[in-house]
Amino acid sequence: MIAYPKKRDTADEFLNHQACLTFTPYCMAKLLFFRDAGETCVGAFGVAATGDPMRLVDVALPCQVCTPSAIELTDEELSTLQEQAQRASSSSSSSYHHWIELKPHAETPVRETAGALTDQLNAAFNWRTHSVLARGDETKAKLVASVGPRCEQELKVAIDFARPFSGSLHEAWLREYESMVRIHDPFDDTIRYSSHDPAAVTGAAWSRSEWVAS
Repeated sequence: MIAYPKKRDTADEFLNHQACLTFTPYCMAKLLFFRDAGETCVGAFGVAATGDPMRLVDVALPCQVCTPSAIELTDEELSTLQEQAQRASSSSSSSYHHWIELKPHAETPVRETAGALTDQLNAAFNWRTHSVLARGDETKAKLVASVGPRCEQELKVAIDFARPFSGSLHEAWLREYESMVRIHDPFDDTIRYSSHDPAAVTGAAWSRSEWVAS
């Protein structure tokens, strides 16, 4: 259950109370595996521990189309996102509240990718976190509150080694990556699975100039 602030608490006190986003070693290992599995950006939703919405114990890949500089969810995934948002508004679930952006290149400073997806996430949830993990292990995270006056708070990032954690499952992670991540090749206007499956879907939504610019 989400620990909401008491009425006498200010918004700043609540944000400071929730000033750290914690990853289990299993969760961070899985993120690093997905980040380094290909040469495009990849997005993942963090799965929070029961009763502790700011401790991520796992991540799940949505079905997405990616380039080296952008991520777009499929129409089916956007519908699922909207359904999850409606459920979250009437429960204490923190599913889909944590968006993690994985970048295949090093950045200093690390920057989130602006675009339609960010706007869709902001519109869907009263609160959410947005993390960016770039190659070179540069990481940043923030808490976004959309209720009332919209505000953002930078979060500390920590890895919790104090509790028992599971080992890596590279084969299972690779199957998840290959089934959910699709790569857009703007030069022949096709979308292919990351496993280089010859079957391709035409009619990509990405701009040809974006790939060249990246």
